[in-house]
Amino acid sequence: MEKIELDPMVAQFKQFIQTKPHLIEEVRNEKVTWQDLYEDWILLGEEDLRFKQMDQTETNNESFQSIFKWFERVDGQKVDHMMQQLSQLIVSIQAIVSNMQQPSTQNQETKNKPQLFSFRKD
Repeated sequence: MEKIELDPMVAQFKQFIQTKPHLIEEVRNEKVTWQDLYEDWILLGEEDLRFKQMDQTETNNESFQSIFKWFERVDGQKVDHMMQQLSQLIVSIQAIVSNMQQPSTQNQETKNKPQLFSFRKD
């Protein structure tokens, strides 16, 4: 038996489809036909928004999956401990800022008070 050679355009389309598994799923789910995809690919090219939008959807799904996997690996106790430390740090910083602001108000109060003894230079 002789091997039937595909048209070069069909071979290129097959390579393109192999890089887009979501398109294969759409055909299997009967949302679109191979003929429709091939015609769009021929007429509009690989850079068409239809193919790019599907890539972005796939990328977003992969991003969400990686975020969920990261959350699964996170240890809740470690996060809780770090949040407590962060809270304590914020309280400490607020106390330092408060202490730094108080002397300036105390200096103003002492300037406004009349002194009991007036010392002057001769």
